[in-house]
Amino acid sequence: MKKLDLSIIYKNGRIKKGALSNEWYYLNNLHHLLHDICEYTSFLNPYNVSLRERIYYIDNNINSVQLCSYCNKNKLIFKPNKICLTQICGDPSCKKILTSIRSKDMHRNMSDVKKKDRSKKISISNSGSFLERYGVEKSKIIIDKLSKSHTGKKQSKKTIRKRIETRKNNGLDWHTEEVKEKISRTNQITWNSNEYKLKRHLIYDNEYKNKMSNIMKNKILTGEFTPCITNSWTKWKSYAIFNGNIKKFRSNWEAVFWLLNVECHYEKIRIPYKLSNNDKIYIVDFCDDVNRILYEIKPYSELNSLKNSVKIKFATEWCKKNGWKYIIITDDWYKENAKKVDYSVNPQLKHSMKKFI
Repeated sequence: MKKLDLSIIYKNGRIKKGALSNEWYYLNNLHHLLHDICEYTSFLNPYNVSLRERIYYIDNNINSVQLCSYCNKNKLIFKPNKICLTQICGDPSCKKILTSIRSKDMHRNMSDVKKKDRSKKISISNSGSFLERYGVEKSKIIIDKLSKSHTGKKQSKKTIRKRIETRKNNGLDWHTEEVKEKISRTNQITWNSNEYKLKRHLIYDNEYKNKMSNIMKNKILTGEFTPCITNSWTKWKSYAIFNGNIKKFRSNWEAVFWLLNVECHYEKIRIPYKLSNNDKIYIVDFCDDVNRILYEIKPYSELNSLKNSVKIKFATEWCKKNGWKYIIITDDWYKENAKKVDYSVNPQLKHSMKKFI
């Protein structure tokens, strides 16, 4: 695969301010570049990675997920502060293996004299009491820490009662009645005031919803999430049986098209577009990677709606930029091809195709 050119997002060797957020690409009319970055690193989709990590993989021309060499299962962790991948994954067993290997390497590279000196120091540090090893002040601190951290020792009833009473402020109230009333009045003003309710309502309705909306849009764009196939008019019955396997679709029209074009991928390409100044994601019905063709299934009755007209416009522009073709499959295609489907294998599709057969 040819390396993606990201020079437009760099300035003086550093990534431009804001280029690590999706909004920056839409504001600078570079949404096609964002899509290319996500498409180029689609192998990272199952791991829910950041945009910075995707750019790192592209810059270093890495075309596959970098797995831990010790367990060969988990992905290596990306460190955004150092712009690098860790040597191992976060699994404790892998950490133990690496620590063991490092200690063995260190011991192997040491001279015989250093080995003897090290063994003597370890022997001296482990011999004698805490007082002999650490001195008066340090030994007291260590013993106190050990006694506090030792929770496995069974406590007597007297110790348990003393501990509970201590947590209850030795049986006394933490606050006087006057202080309690003051706290109650303050809480009522803070939590029950109209001003606070309005502020909380605005934060939840605007900031939180916008944040969640942007997160979900990003996941849809990168392929991490696809809206559930639960169209009310299909009732989960739009599916096609091919070679004994069942594949679900959003409509019977899509199922029939796929049966005659099984080489096509379903809902793989995602194109960002704007509708009434709102950012949307257009999930194209089918794509043919070999011939670089996008297919959209649309009956004549739905073809000229505002939403579909905008989607077609953005899809056409995307295809021109990326060297693809955009073809809309309408009623005419089904008049010519609907008869080619074997409805004895897929009888659930016959009712929708009656007028074309």
